[in-house]
Amino acid sequence: MAASFNISKTEFLAYLSCPLKYYIIKWFNLHAEEGPRGPRDYSRFSSASKGGMFIHRWLSSFYDQYSHLIPDGSLPEEFEHWTVARLFWEAEYHRYLVDPDHWEPLALELYLRSDWQRGTIDRIDPVGLTGCRIVEYKPSRRSVDWEELLFYALLASESLDFHEQTDRVVEEIGCYCYLQGNFLVRSVTEEDLLGFKDFLLEIKEEILSGHWVRKSDCLGPEEGCDYYIVCKNITL
Repeated sequence: MAASFNISKTEFLAYLSCPLKYYIIKWFNLHAEEGPRGPRDYSRFSSASKGGMFIHRWLSSFYDQYSHLIPDGSLPEEFEHWTVARLFWEAEYHRYLVDPDHWEPLALELYLRSDWQRGTIDRIDPVGLTGCRIVEYKPSRRSVDWEELLFYALLASESLDFHEQTDRVVEEIGCYCYLQGNFLVRSVTEEDLLGFKDFLLEIKEEILSGHWVRKSDCLGPEEGCDYYIVCKNITL
């Protein structure tokens, strides 16, 4: 791998959506501090984004505050009038009932870096005695992107940081949809990871070639692109 090439999950998805969107995000990321998610200046985000970030933070803090109450099974009173909290409690209580000894996450908000990938995984759950599951939080089924989860699964499999934390093998990828209470899970095989790695290598070669073109069917503001104003002024 070229030492200068390292792609984040956001950059990867941006390139699939539009090469110029990748170019803009990559430029901004060159001037941003890398590493685990930390305190954010929420004032620069839209109301919808702020809401999603708040829920992500709450879901990650849930275990410190409430995991000791799960075995009892009684819904905390403060959850009764917040659907997101109630649904998450019910989902985690169900996981506890299925496997009381292995229901708590192995890691939360885990930042990983490999030779050519980087990203922060929302949650890693144990699967049996030797496996683990990569979990992302999304608002609904419509938001689930299995390529995003495969990106994280490959990152975990190839990251020394991950293997220093656990000797478990990635066996599943999953997504918890916090507005609906759905937990979607898929198995991951070594063949799946190798196939995705080949795909990502093709993306890498395209990016490094520099032969980028504008998205032919770009609708700009009509499809909610935040980068359209900048993008239309880029000269190729």
